[in-house]
Amino acid sequence: MGANAQTSVPAFVTGQVLTAQQQTEINTGIPVFATTVTRDAAFGGTGEKTLAQGQYAYIEATSTLQVYTGSAWVNAGSLVLTGSGTAAGTATTLSIDNCFSTNYANYMIWVDMTSAASANHTIRMRVGGSDNTTASYLSEYTYWIYGGATGRIGAFSNTSFTLLGSTTRSYGAINIINPFATAITTWRGLFNGLDVGTTPLATTNSGYFNATTSFDGLSYISSSGNLTGTIRVYGLANS
Repeated sequence: MGANAQTSVPAFVTGQVLTAQQQTEINTGIPVFATTVTRDAAFGGTGEKTLAQGQYAYIEATSTLQVYTGSAWVNAGSLVLTGSGTAAGTATTLSIDNCFSTNYANYMIWVDMTSAASANHTIRMRVGGSDNTTASYLSEYTYWIYGGATGRIGAFSNTSFTLLGSTTRSYGAINIINPFATAITTWRGLFNGLDVGTTPLATTNSGYFNATTSFDGLSYISSSGNLTGTIRVYGLANS
């Protein structure tokens, strides 16, 4: 527990003489807690402040700033990391669990990935630690190959979202809407890669999952060639 960490948030009364420690806690501005457990125990007890909407807290264990909405604690800020994963060149799939929750309706996914062989790169949604493999994924993308062809490809009733085809390199971003809600999940992305492993390639992507399924994770998949790189998932605050 750090020097600024608190175990309670006191409610002072008129005429009360404050201790040096209480003055120090006030001077930190936002109360600091070692974990979410000590945060929850610090409000509402005898002599403690009542938890209410707009209360902030800093959590040492995760280095996150949080705000209470009136019903739940959520990470503060408009773009908050909710999950990440790193592939080390030993598998064709990288899965990230528990990155979608009730804290955010919409998310942004940053991808920086290479595969050991020219392959199709796709994303599959997950729930409870397992991929959803139903044929409910609908995707389309428009592609531009440097000095070569352009075109549009639709992929309907597939078992994953299509990002890039015939590439050894994939980097870009996806906006995904309502992945955790029991609603249609939609997405849109912008990606760059290397067509057949050598020629620069760019795509715009979009699609949706044709069922009202609640997801809490995702898998990034290469059809061949082990993956190396990083994926980060960020929650997008409504305000």
